[in-house]
Amino acid sequence: YVGTILFQFAYTTPFAHLPVYISDLEVGDSQFQGVAIGLMGAGSALGRVMLGWLSDKIGRLICFKLSIVATSLIVIFWYWCDTEALILTFSILYGFFAGGFIALLFPVLGDYYGVHRLGSIAGLVSVGLVPGAFLGPWIAGRMYDEQGNYDLAIIVCSLFVCASSVVFAMLPRAENVPGA
Repeated sequence: YVGTILFQFAYTTPFAHLPVYISDLEVGDSQFQGVAIGLMGAGSALGRVMLGWLSDKIGRLICFKLSIVATSLIVIFWYWCDTEALILTFSILYGFFAGGFIALLFPVLGDYYGVHRLGSIAGLVSVGLVPGAFLGPWIAGRMYDEQGNYDLAIIVCSLFVCASSVVFAMLPRAENVPGA
């Protein structure tokens, strides 16, 4: 539960702030901003499908953990994205691996708690996502307003997603679950 809250603080921030980040760098126009966000969304859709498929091959938990670690590294990479090519690379990779978190969270919960009460458990976990979804972008915006750039916001975003990686890395393998 704590890991999902931490992850969510970082998850929505790039979607909310990448257009202003691009505008501040003066590396692209509003059409480029739309392409960057669109590619993030397309990467997310592709990541959900491909990482879901991969999780059926190598195990849901290991794939879930790998997607979160990759997301952490990509958010750190965002700090150095100052060209169109780097921003588009970030957008696609962030969408892809962060999409894996979305696709695999509830199957992993099913591995731990079974499917009998998965709806209730998923609902409870989903409520835990709300504070980060709201506060993450708001805090990043506040930092931007105070600092005049996104440096601190990206660092804080990186810290949240890295902290979630640490929390999720400590999850033991679900017992008696083939493929978990």
